[in-house]
Amino acid sequence: MIFFKLLLTVSGVGPKTAFSIISFIKTPDLIEAIKKNDVDILTEVPGLGKKNSDENYFRVVFKNK
Repeated sequence: MIFFKLLLTVSGVGPKTAFSIISFIKTPDLIEAIKKNDVDILTEVPGLGKKNSDENYFRVVFKNK
């Protein structure tokens, strides 16, 4: 739930996208990606491309780790 709410604070991420991310990436993997600044894990989520992953998603998450 914490990650869902945090993802909603990222510009361009709505409930559907946030749900897709947390449904596709296991929480431990998401935590590890944040620790390693690994935005590439997001490209594995269906519907998210490399450009969106690099430019928008997790910017807030990585900044607030």
